[in-house]
Amino acid sequence: MCKVINIIKCSIFALFLVVMCALCLFSADKEKSEAENRELAQMPEFSLATVKSGEFMGGFESYALDQFPFRQEFRKLKAINSEYILNLGDNNGFYKKDGVIAKITYPLDNESVTRATEKFNYIFDNFIKGKDMNVYMSVIPDKNDLIGNMKINKNELLAQLGEEMPYAEMIDIYDKLSADDFYVTDHHWKQEEIVEAAQHIAESMDASVPGDGYTVKTLTDRFYGEYYEQALLPADPESINVLHNEIIDSYSVTVNGMPSVVYDEEKAKGNSPYDAYLSGAMNGLVTIDNPAANNDKVLYVFRDSFGSSVIPLIAQGYSKTILIDIRALPSFRVVATLDMMNLNFETADVLFLYSTLVLNDSSQIN
Repeated sequence: MCKVINIIKCSIFALFLVVMCALCLFSADKEKSEAENRELAQMPEFSLATVKSGEFMGGFESYALDQFPFRQEFRKLKAINSEYILNLGDNNGFYKKDGVIAKITYPLDNESVTRATEKFNYIFDNFIKGKDMNVYMSVIPDKNDLIGNMKINKNELLAQLGEEMPYAEMIDIYDKLSADDFYVTDHHWKQEEIVEAAQHIAESMDASVPGDGYTVKTLTDRFYGEYYEQALLPADPESINVLHNEIIDSYSVTVNGMPSVVYDEEKAKGNSPYDAYLSGAMNGLVTIDNPAANNDKVLYVFRDSFGSSVIPLIAQGYSKTILIDIRALPSFRVVATLDMMNLNFETADVLFLYSTLVLNDSSQIN
């Protein structure tokens, strides 16, 4: 009887191997994983030179892992097993605490921060220095920095930024935020929860932003963020909400010189719903004209994707707000681009607004 059972087990296992090998051989390779938001490894070049150097086998291992059939399903099974059965605490750097999915961003990469400040210093030296401009720096903490045990040292980070950007006044918003102000399944913050942080930033720059009187509108209630697909842990869909009032609704917005809107409802229904705010990240140049402003103040904001949702709130205190993303518009092109578009003002406030996620991985800043 035991022999029969063993034969059945071996036969099932052999059949599994045959089926998986067939799927590997005949399934079309995928170029990108939408769930992980990255390019997948492709079959490496096969030649005598690549075999002798070991390049082929190294590339083939990455290719086999990325193109394995039902890879996403196996990843999900591993995540659930790690979180709920083995209680490992994290799965590939992701964990779930108090219902919130977060990513371990520890430790602080001082060299990465320095690479970022070198870009900021280039902008200061070539665009700001010698003008009548007030310069500020504010850091947006990651969820892990607010709830995790292995978190980036805030004091160390702010001290390094202060030393390497002596011309900038630091605006600390850590105590204005909690993990509940961020999406459960995404790294971004919720616009409806960051009014206090926006007020604090604006007031620190001697600008005024309303603390209430907003109308909340839901653009979608089926939002699953990047962490949902990357961590593969169970979570409910969330809502993308936007804030309206008479001032925000009066804005005139352009994106890279083309007319646009504050909130793009169509993008909220697309693959990247967070792009609903100011048409999303990686837009080199966004301008907001505020006809309701009672001043002629101008604000330049050098920012990452977090700025898309908070700047519509801060812009209420300025006549014109100019957002610049030097991940899409390289720092060495900033001055020429602003000159070409008649956006080079001698008197203004300047805000560097970056998340710890970008500062700790500044390779994306140009």
